[in-house]
Amino acid sequence: MPPTSALKLFKLSSGSSSSSFTTFSSQRSEQLGGLPSPAAVDPATLTPLRTIGKGCFGKIVLSSTPDDELIALKIIPKSAIKNASEVEKIAVEAKVLRTVASNSPFLCGFRGAFQTPNVLILAIDYAGGGDLLYHIHTKGTLSEKRTKLICMEIVLGLQHLHQHGVLHRDLKPENILISSSGRVQIADFGLSKFLPQLGTCEAKAVPLVDPVPVSQKKGFWSRFLGSKPATPSKCKQPPKSVVAWGTTQSECGSPAYRSPEMVKGRPYGLEADYWALGCIVYECLTGKTPFNGATLEALHQAILHENPSFKDLPRKISPRAKHFLIELLAKERKFRLGFGLNGGKKVRDHEFFLKSCCESKSAEEHSGKLTNYTWKQVEDLEVPPAIKLTAAKLEQGVYFPSNVTEMKIPQVVVPARSRVHVEGLDEIPESLLLGKFVEVAQDQSQTIATT
Repeated sequence: MPPTSALKLFKLSSGSSSSSFTTFSSQRSEQLGGLPSPAAVDPATLTPLRTIGKGCFGKIVLSSTPDDELIALKIIPKSAIKNASEVEKIAVEAKVLRTVASNSPFLCGFRGAFQTPNVLILAIDYAGGGDLLYHIHTKGTLSEKRTKLICMEIVLGLQHLHQHGVLHRDLKPENILISSSGRVQIADFGLSKFLPQLGTCEAKAVPLVDPVPVSQKKGFWSRFLGSKPATPSKCKQPPKSVVAWGTTQSECGSPAYRSPEMVKGRPYGLEADYWALGCIVYECLTGKTPFNGATLEALHQAILHENPSFKDLPRKISPRAKHFLIELLAKERKFRLGFGLNGGKKVRDHEFFLKSCCESKSAEEHSGKLTNYTWKQVEDLEVPPAIKLTAAKLEQGVYFPSNVTEMKIPQVVVPARSRVHVEGLDEIPESLLLGKFVEVAQDQSQTIATT
């Protein structure tokens, strides 16, 4: 069981529904104010609390610092690394965490990267609410207003990555973590790619006006939607330099969230992440992925040739939510919402995020004070949490599978057969981890027997 001091932090980080919406995790408050990000942790001072994740890579162990901060340690045995490409993936993940992720509240916070002769360790801020998939499965479906707020936070995190030329390539509900304060945090950058920079171009100055209301647009969807009149301004935005990023062609990512061009093995760019976003939004609203198949080949055929179904769904989806999904899930990447130099802006300006004058609120939304918010309010964390968590559940760790949290903490590893060094990870003595986070076995059979 976690020590009492650690449990107190669970209560502090969870907050309550009556507290101010501007209150958020103290671990990230300094960086959001423009001050330096939290310092890297000292592995020698960490106390292991419980296992919170398990995969083919190793374990994720929750630990606490002497100041009662909660840190998640991703422990990867070097013996599990089979080739140079896997070494590169870990180096890229550490680089994204170190140079990009810690500057956004919607990306998991970096707290250090270390290596010993036998293990690699990535330290990140603890996200006590588990992952988005847990909350989708628990509730079945999420309301459109709640989904919209989740989507806005994901978009802000994605666009921070994209501004630095980082393509996530494995965006899915399991990699959308929920912080202890109920905020979305994109994680797991093991498949991320730094795209080549093709050049920059200067965007034209434009009037500072609100997006054109749907009621003033011509087209099929305008009959269903409404918005407040646009408010023109005499001021103009200064010209901005827009970076053009290149493409990549590697086949990777979780099959159900791969874009058609990824399935075909063709070049793809930042728009591939927006396809995955469309899959996630659809899953939030319907409780299932938009494309399915009994085999991998059948799934690929569905992605390439089928359209997402909006019939016989457990929850009604508004016309503009359907329009948003249809544009995100366009088969041809050049016609997909999010493609091009101003792709991110087009996503943010979509009708899905405009307030409708005829929207009604459910009892859940009234009690949780959910409503429509501006991008600035969401970015400044001046909104209620996307996911409402309870202090009791945070203390008990129920947002993580019980079969994982009951596992033995130390990661059992076999000695690495060859020397593996990952660039960007600090070398530390293995003695700092032995007995607490790592146990060294003599052979693979002992590893299997003790994990």
